[in-house]
Amino acid sequence: MVTSLIAVARKIIIYDLDKKGGDALVGLAFAIFALSISYWIISSRKKPPSHH
Repeated sequence: MVTSLIAVARKIIIYDLDKKGGDALVGLAFAIFALSISYWIISSRKKPPSHH
């Protein structure tokens, strides 16, 4: 999940607004939002106690 967020962040860093339209930037923003929410949900889940 973190790797996906890093990959999308890299795309934004190298994004060329002159060659690509604003629609692609909105798509990247949506992808970041969705990945962030997914990461938050996964990381906020409580891990079940281990029975050793």
